[in-house]
Amino acid sequence: MDKLDKVIEDLESHVKFLGELVERLENVVKNA
Repeated sequence: MDKLDKVIEDLESHVKFLGELVERLENVVKNA
């Protein structure tokens, strides 16, 4: 169960990172 919790935490941090990356890309496209 602890392993599963760690995997879920890793996934959540990756998803958050991807969300920020997408926002940055959208800003770049808008400013282009």
